[in-house]
Amino acid sequence: MNPYVRGTLFFLVFAGLATESYFAARVLVRRLEIEKGFEKLAADSDAAMQQHSVQLREVRAARSDLNNLALTGWGKVWPFAVNGNINPINLTPGGRLTVNGLGRNQGLKPVTDASNNIVAPGVVHMFAADASNTIHYIGEFTANPGQLQDNQCSLEPNWGPTQQEIASWDFRGGVRFRSEIPPADRIHFSTINQAIRRTNQTSVDTDAAIVQQQRLKDAATEALAIRQRELTGDANGPDVFRHPEYRIGLVDAISNLEDERNALQSAVDTLRRLVDAATAARSLLVEQLHQSVGAETIQPQLSSNE
Repeated sequence: MNPYVRGTLFFLVFAGLATESYFAARVLVRRLEIEKGFEKLAADSDAAMQQHSVQLREVRAARSDLNNLALTGWGKVWPFAVNGNINPINLTPGGRLTVNGLGRNQGLKPVTDASNNIVAPGVVHMFAADASNTIHYIGEFTANPGQLQDNQCSLEPNWGPTQQEIASWDFRGGVRFRSEIPPADRIHFSTINQAIRRTNQTSVDTDAAIVQQQRLKDAATEALAIRQRELTGDANGPDVFRHPEYRIGLVDAISNLEDERNALQSAVDTLRRLVDAATAARSLLVEQLHQSVGAETIQPQLSSNE
């Protein structure tokens, strides 16, 4: 057999094996990378969801503790009963209240010195009843001295409530204003409000983190879909010469390459068998030729001896 043809056949076989190994290694590496990234994103997302759930429970517990504090008998009290004069309490943006029926004539006055100069504005503590007649502490409000009238006042919250908290206020079950509450309870309420604000902020941050994790998860899902199309094929993929995997996928491309390799190996095996048969036939002919030449050479020697 021609050495060039034989070398070409061996080169094709080795090239096929090398190509198969390359594509197989490439598929395995990409698959491991994708699976590892997806598992990490899933674990991070689950952890964020669990943390969010715990923080929501803490918020509910803090609100329950705050709302279950029943406050009675401290300082002056100004009740706004159900179906009474509750309608004059108007809520404006930022948690500011305009209250008709509460002013100087009702005893709400700023703190003044001996010269009747305002030292500190008047302060009230607001409580509201819900539909089940459970009293909820809304918070501490300052009566703006510049808008304090005989029968009207403008109350501004002292703790900076969130929009979510303001939206939860419900005055339809009745409202009660008080001028004083025990200092210890006041500090307790302030601490709870601060804890609620911190928890709410943490909850907002957690929600943002969950949204970000979801975006990353969606991106990973899209990347996984791209990798799957690389493996299984994409009918809309580019048709590139020498790169059939762009359209039919790596799996089919490798399968086709294996089929070509098997066909090539079968052809090489057939050629080897033909070469072996030709070699055997040649050897037989050579042996027969040697025997024939030997017989012709020996016969004259026997004749000469005779």
